[in-house]
Amino acid sequence: MSKKNKKLICAVYLSVDAPEKETQEKEEKQFRYIKDYCKGNGLKIAMMKKKKLPKKVIERSGES
Repeated sequence: MSKKNKKLICAVYLSVDAPEKETQEKEEKQFRYIKDYCKGNGLKIAMMKKKKLPKKVIERSGES
């Protein structure tokens, strides 16, 4: 197999900091961009991992 036909295998890690309603849409957009990049540069996506950022909780105690 020649070098030109070999595809590097890569993992995709999606991370979005957005409200819950927008997360899915932004992850899809991010994945499309990465998929197009891989297609143009001879990369093969082996796995995809999504990161869910925890909600930031601000607790206020009664002390000032």
